[in-house]
Amino acid sequence: MPKGMAAVAGLIVAMSLALPLAAQTPPADDATGQVQRGRGREAREAARAATLFSEAATTYAEIVNLCLTDRAPAVRAAINSARGELSRLRPMLKEETAAALEKRFDEMVVAEANGNLIATALAATESFKTIITAMNPQMRRTPVEVSLHTYSAFKLVVLASAPEIDWPAVTQSAKESEKSWIALRRMVRDTNLRVLLSEIQSGLREAVARNDAASVKFAARLQVGSTAVLRDFFERFARTMAQDAELRR
Repeated sequence: MPKGMAAVAGLIVAMSLALPLAAQTPPADDATGQVQRGRGREAREAARAATLFSEAATTYAEIVNLCLTDRAPAVRAAINSARGELSRLRPMLKEETAAALEKRFDEMVVAEANGNLIATALAATESFKTIITAMNPQMRRTPVEVSLHTYSAFKLVVLASAPEIDWPAVTQSAKESEKSWIALRRMVRDTNLRVLLSEIQSGLREAVARNDAASVKFAARLQVGSTAVLRDFFERFARTMAQDAELRR
């Protein structure tokens, strides 16, 4: 990676993960009419659902991070939080989605009880993916491709942190990362950001090709850190589009 890119990458890796917060629509101003009251209730329900999905995604991301830093007591507490969030989310989920989350939750509990934090982190990573793909698109402030790219990065960090690395699994996850980046790249209109993220993706690809676990982890951590940068880019873009639309009225 060029020196300039490496310097910017250093800034990215220092950033904490900032998952997209769910959009909240305020209730209708005129509460006297039935239609407005109905819309107000719908808005509040949508805001509550968005918050629950966001909190669950954040909790699973936290479990991954805690596992990777070997903080077993904190992992147990975070799993308990996930239990409560799953219970609150259950009425909003499709049957197959709820079943998938419950299966992964059981896997987390068993793995944590056995002291296997890598398996715990992998189950949390898959739960993170299930949550972000189950969200109503109207809840999102950033494209789902951003979260899917983060999911692939999480999985790569976890797989590359295992005592015995499953390189076929790493290779498959790297292919998923490549796929999510191809989809995301078209949406990133900031040239400098797009070039930087492309460099990180190239570094990941090369590290996987030579079975370099340390470099795989480094590149994947950069991708996780870039979530905050991507979120800021898309939120600024959305604000600009909204302002332009307002001016054209």
